[in-house]
Amino acid sequence: MNNVNCPWGLFCPWFYSYSFQVVFLLITIELKTFHFYGKLETFNAQDYSRAGNKLVTDLLASGSLAEAPLQPTILHVGEIRNDTQTYFDTDLLLQGMKRDLLASKRVRISTTAGPEGKIADSYADTVRKELGADGDKQINRPRPYFSLSGKIIEGISRVEKVTQKDFYFLLTLTELNGGTGAWFGRELITKQGSRGAIGF
Repeated sequence: MNNVNCPWGLFCPWFYSYSFQVVFLLITIELKTFHFYGKLETFNAQDYSRAGNKLVTDLLASGSLAEAPLQPTILHVGEIRNDTQTYFDTDLLLQGMKRDLLASKRVRISTTAGPEGKIADSYADTVRKELGADGDKQINRPRPYFSLSGKIIEGISRVEKVTQKDFYFLLTLTELNGGTGAWFGRELITKQGSRGAIGF
Protein backbone atom coordinates (compact mmCIF):
# COMPACT_ATOMS: atom_id res chain seq x y z
CA MET A 1 0.00 0.00 0.00
CA ASN A 2 2.82 2.36 0.84
CA ASN A 3 4.41 1.73 -2.52
CA VAL A 4 1.18 2.79 -4.29
CA ASN A 5 0.62 6.02 -2.37
CA CYS A 6 4.25 7.12 -2.25
CA PRO A 7 6.19 7.64 -5.51
CA TRP A 8 9.50 6.91 -3.72
CA GLY A 9 8.44 3.50 -2.41
CA LEU A 10 10.69 2.28 0.35
CA PHE A 11 12.48 5.65 0.48
CA CYS A 12 9.38 7.49 1.78
CA PRO A 13 10.12 7.09 5.52
CA TRP A 14 13.67 8.29 4.95
CA PHE A 15 12.51 11.21 2.80
CA TYR A 16 9.94 12.49 5.31
CA SER A 17 12.38 12.11 8.20
CA TYR A 18 15.08 14.02 6.31
CA SER A 19 12.64 16.77 5.28
CA PHE A 20 11.55 17.26 8.86
CA GLN A 21 15.16 17.60 10.01
CA VAL A 22 15.92 20.18 7.31
CA VAL A 23 12.87 22.27 8.21
CA PHE A 24 13.75 22.07 11.91
CA LEU A 25 17.33 23.13 11.18
CA LEU A 26 16.22 26.13 9.14
CA ILE A 27 13.86 27.29 11.88
CA THR A 28 16.63 26.94 14.46
CA ILE A 29 19.05 29.00 12.35
CA GLU A 30 16.41 31.69 11.86
CA LEU A 31 15.71 31.92 15.59
CA LYS A 32 19.40 32.07 16.43
CA THR A 33 19.92 34.83 13.87
CA PHE A 34 17.07 36.85 15.34
CA HIS A 35 18.40 36.36 18.84
CA PHE A 36 21.94 37.35 17.86
CA TYR A 37 20.96 40.65 16.30
CA GLY A 38 18.52 41.41 19.08
CA LYS A 39 21.42 41.58 21.52
CA LEU A 40 22.95 44.50 19.63
CA GLU A 41 19.97 46.83 19.63
CA THR A 42 20.39 48.70 22.93
CA PHE A 43 22.07 52.11 22.98
CA ASN A 44 23.67 52.23 26.41
CA ALA A 45 25.86 54.37 28.66
CA GLN A 46 29.01 52.78 27.25
CA ASP A 47 28.11 54.10 23.80
CA TYR A 48 27.76 57.64 25.16
CA SER A 49 31.06 57.29 26.99
CA ARG A 50 32.88 55.95 23.94
CA ALA A 51 31.56 58.66 21.63
CA GLY A 52 32.31 61.43 24.15
CA ASN A 53 35.82 60.17 24.92
CA LYS A 54 36.78 59.95 21.26
CA LEU A 55 35.41 63.41 20.50
CA VAL A 56 37.23 64.98 23.45
CA THR A 57 40.46 63.20 22.55
CA ASP A 58 40.22 64.47 18.98
CA LEU A 59 39.45 68.02 20.14
CA LEU A 60 42.42 68.13 22.52
CA ALA A 61 44.75 66.61 19.91
CA SER A 62 43.73 69.19 17.30
CA GLY A 63 45.40 72.02 19.25
CA SER A 64 42.44 74.35 18.62
CA LEU A 65 41.93 75.18 22.31
CA ALA A 66 45.56 76.34 22.57
CA GLU A 67 44.86 79.14 20.07
CA ALA A 68 43.00 81.19 22.69
CA PRO A 69 45.09 84.10 24.03
CA LEU A 70 44.31 83.25 27.67
CA GLN A 71 44.93 79.77 29.03
CA PRO A 72 43.12 77.77 30.14
CA THR A 73 40.50 79.11 27.78
CA ILE A 74 36.86 79.59 28.76
CA LEU A 75 34.43 77.34 26.90
CA HIS A 76 30.68 77.62 26.60
CA VAL A 77 29.06 74.23 26.00
CA GLY A 78 25.88 74.75 24.03
CA GLU A 79 23.15 72.47 22.79
CA ILE A 80 23.55 69.12 21.10
CA ARG A 81 20.40 68.75 19.00
CA ASN A 82 18.90 65.32 18.46
CA ASP A 83 17.82 65.06 14.82
CA THR A 84 17.07 61.34 14.97
CA GLN A 85 13.91 59.30 15.49
CA THR A 86 15.40 57.94 18.69
CA TYR A 87 15.21 59.49 22.13
CA PHE A 88 18.58 60.53 23.56
CA ASP A 89 19.30 62.19 26.87
CA THR A 90 22.09 64.37 25.46
CA ASP A 91 22.97 65.60 28.95
CA LEU A 92 24.60 62.19 29.52
CA LEU A 93 26.93 62.90 26.62
CA LEU A 94 27.57 66.52 27.59
CA GLN A 95 28.28 65.86 31.25
CA GLY A 96 30.86 63.23 30.40
CA MET A 97 32.56 65.53 27.90
CA LYS A 98 32.62 68.45 30.35
CA ARG A 99 34.21 66.25 33.00
CA ASP A 100 36.92 65.03 30.62
CA LEU A 101 37.61 68.54 29.31
CA LEU A 102 38.00 69.95 32.81
CA ALA A 103 40.29 67.08 33.76
CA SER A 104 42.58 68.02 30.86
CA LYS A 105 43.24 71.45 32.47
CA ARG A 106 42.91 73.00 29.01
CA VAL A 107 39.57 74.74 29.57
CA ARG A 108 37.27 76.25 32.12
CA ILE A 109 33.56 75.65 31.52
CA SER A 110 31.27 78.68 31.67
CA THR A 111 27.99 77.97 33.46
CA THR A 112 26.75 81.58 33.70
CA ALA A 113 26.92 82.55 30.02
CA GLY A 114 24.59 81.29 27.33
CA PRO A 115 22.47 82.36 24.36
CA GLU A 116 19.10 84.04 25.01
CA GLY A 117 19.52 83.79 28.75
CA LYS A 118 19.91 80.01 28.71
CA ILE A 119 22.47 79.38 31.43
CA ALA A 120 23.40 76.29 33.37
CA ASP A 121 23.46 77.84 36.86
CA SER A 122 21.00 80.71 37.33
CA TYR A 123 21.89 81.16 41.02
CA ALA A 124 25.58 81.63 40.25
CA ASP A 125 24.66 84.13 37.54
CA THR A 126 22.43 86.08 39.94
CA VAL A 127 25.13 86.25 42.60
CA ARG A 128 27.67 87.53 40.10
CA LYS A 129 25.29 90.25 38.95
CA GLU A 130 24.53 91.33 42.52
CA LEU A 131 28.20 91.48 43.42
CA GLY A 132 28.88 93.50 40.31
CA ALA A 133 26.07 95.95 41.16
CA ASP A 134 27.68 96.51 44.58
CA GLY A 135 30.84 97.70 42.88
CA ASP A 136 32.99 94.78 43.89
CA LYS A 137 36.08 95.23 41.74
CA GLN A 138 37.23 91.68 42.40
CA ILE A 139 34.44 90.19 40.32
CA ASN A 140 36.08 88.80 37.24
CA ARG A 141 33.89 88.78 34.15
CA PRO A 142 35.77 86.90 31.45
CA ARG A 143 33.56 85.67 28.66
CA PRO A 144 33.88 82.43 26.72
CA TYR A 145 36.35 82.42 23.86
CA PHE A 146 34.92 79.26 22.30
CA SER A 147 31.48 77.68 22.04
CA LEU A 148 30.89 73.98 21.53
CA SER A 149 27.66 72.72 19.97
CA GLY A 150 26.43 70.02 17.66
CA LYS A 151 23.79 67.53 16.65
CA ILE A 152 23.12 63.81 16.29
CA ILE A 153 21.82 62.45 12.98
CA GLU A 154 21.05 58.91 11.84
CA GLY A 155 21.18 56.87 8.69
CA ILE A 156 19.23 53.63 8.20
CA SER A 157 20.10 50.79 5.83
CA ARG A 158 18.60 47.33 5.36
CA VAL A 159 20.09 44.18 3.85
CA GLU A 160 17.71 41.22 3.72
CA LYS A 161 16.48 40.79 7.30
CA VAL A 162 19.11 42.95 8.99
CA THR A 163 18.54 46.62 9.80
CA GLN A 164 21.49 48.88 10.55
CA LYS A 165 21.31 52.31 12.14
CA ASP A 166 24.30 54.65 11.96
CA PHE A 167 24.31 57.44 14.53
CA TYR A 168 26.63 60.35 13.73
CA PHE A 169 27.69 62.65 16.57
CA LEU A 170 28.69 65.93 14.92
CA LEU A 171 30.29 68.70 16.99
CA THR A 172 31.53 72.17 16.08
CA LEU A 173 33.91 74.38 18.04
CA THR A 174 33.31 78.04 17.18
CA GLU A 175 35.72 80.87 17.91
CA LEU A 176 33.36 83.59 19.12
CA ASN A 177 35.36 86.69 18.16
CA GLY A 178 35.48 85.81 14.49
CA GLY A 179 32.47 83.50 14.40
CA THR A 180 34.47 80.86 12.58
CA GLY A 181 34.74 77.12 13.06
CA ALA A 182 37.94 76.10 14.86
CA TRP A 183 37.29 72.35 14.99
CA PHE A 184 34.77 69.89 13.55
CA GLY A 185 34.35 66.52 15.23
CA ARG A 186 32.53 63.41 14.09
CA GLU A 187 32.01 60.07 15.79
CA LEU A 188 29.97 57.11 14.49
CA ILE A 189 28.05 54.58 16.58
CA THR A 190 26.47 51.68 14.64
CA LYS A 191 23.67 49.38 15.81
CA GLN A 192 22.26 46.29 14.08
CA GLY A 193 19.20 44.16 14.61
CA SER A 194 16.67 42.01 12.81
CA ARG A 195 14.12 43.95 10.78
CA GLY A 196 11.63 45.69 13.00
CA ALA A 197 13.46 44.72 16.19
CA ILE A 198 15.63 47.78 16.70
CA GLY A 199 14.37 50.04 19.43
CA PHE A 200 16.20 52.38 21.76
